[in-house]
Amino acid sequence: MGYAFGVDAVDDKMLPFRPGRQTIIVGRPGHGKTTLLSYVTANICKQLVTRNIENKMVIAFTWEQYVEELAATIASVPGATMGEIERGESNQHAIEQMGIKLIRMPLWMIGYSYELQDYVVKGPDNQQRKLPRLTPQVIADAVNWISEEYGIQPAAMTFDYLQEMTIDGSIEKRQQVDAAAHVTKEMALRFGAPSIVAAQARREVDDYKFKTPQLGDCQWSSVGEQISDTVLGTWMPYVSLGKGQLDVMGVQYDITPNMLVLRMNKQRGGIPRATWLLHVNHQTLAMSDYTDADDLF
Repeated sequence: MGYAFGVDAVDDKMLPFRPGRQTIIVGRPGHGKTTLLSYVTANICKQLVTRNIENKMVIAFTWEQYVEELAATIASVPGATMGEIERGESNQHAIEQMGIKLIRMPLWMIGYSYELQDYVVKGPDNQQRKLPRLTPQVIADAVNWISEEYGIQPAAMTFDYLQEMTIDGSIEKRQQVDAAAHVTKEMALRFGAPSIVAAQARREVDDYKFKTPQLGDCQWSSVGEQISDTVLGTWMPYVSLGKGQLDVMGVQYDITPNMLVLRMNKQRGGIPRATWLLHVNHQTLAMSDYTDADDLF
């Protein structure tokens, strides 16, 4: 009933993503939280295929980018990575391969679409309306509709990211973020699937010597960390420090653009704290223990 992270060193200490549980990934801008969330999304899709689990899909919600961009990130192939597409350097064959890969993934993406900005829907009253804003009620209704219309249940739900979730009403930002954290946790319980939520870290993290967010560093709210079952912090040392070496427990590691520090600050029902040094391929979303990074080449 659970889904592994997909890196042995992490899975040795972190519990699987299980129904009803919420994991929050906290990071500063540009420090890997969206990359990590995209990796988890793709990896759970892969596990669904490998385990031959039918009538279940990962449902990925995004408020940060168009769904077309999310698709290009998750299903990228050589010759059609996100960077190659943005620079106009992709080729038609690679684009077609990406499309085939995406179709075969048990994945449903919900967010704003560049292609469908002016799409008009007709309601039960025959009135035409543009697509609605992504409020908590709309996203919950969307999951219900997918289930009723296609017989598909969510295997997991990913949310990118917490502070961008649109909440109805004129409440202040802190209350909005608190409410969004409750919504994602409630959806995990209601739909019997894990929620994995990316969240922005507060600016003070930039002043830490070891700049991986800790418990209490979620911007605007502490509720997400309180009600989530697992709290992770991400840090890309190259973004903060550039080239050099990183001292981890007395061991020196060369800093590269592919180095990701992942820190577990809380885990309900398991080891409460752990830190991992990972190697991430930003184009293919492959991850491994940093000491085994040569295996990726």
